[in-house]
Amino acid sequence: MIGKTLPFPAYRLDRKASGKYYLFEYVLKGEGKMCVGGKWQTVREGDLMFFDKSDDQLYRADRADPFMKIWISFSSDYLGHMLEAYRVKTGVYRVDVKNVFENLFALSGSGGIFSDSFFVFADGVHKIVTEIASSVYSE
Repeated sequence: MIGKTLPFPAYRLDRKASGKYYLFEYVLKGEGKMCVGGKWQTVREGDLMFFDKSDDQLYRADRADPFMKIWISFSSDYLGHMLEAYRVKTGVYRVDVKNVFENLFALSGSGGIFSDSFFVFADGVHKIVTEIASSVYSE
């Protein structure tokens, strides 16, 4: 599934680990905070928040400048193996994937569940994961 969160100062998510869904959140503008390993980190325009399915999903919008973001929630054994192989962990990443998120959102029409576009969607998620992995290995 994919969707867009519009700026809302009181927006927050406090979801316990599902063991099912990975969550990618790309910040288009504004700011917020994400909790990783018990520590809150600021996220801004151009940041990508990633949550592994085994981690709690905790974040909130900044009250003065709330973020707008595109999110992707995805469940797949293949994705799990790819994330493990690339050693991608829950965290905030600075990667250039804005166009990928925008293209996938546009492809989804109203932001609902993909049907005929599964392979295009999977390719987009793969690009996002490889960009995250590249940023980790280049540090």
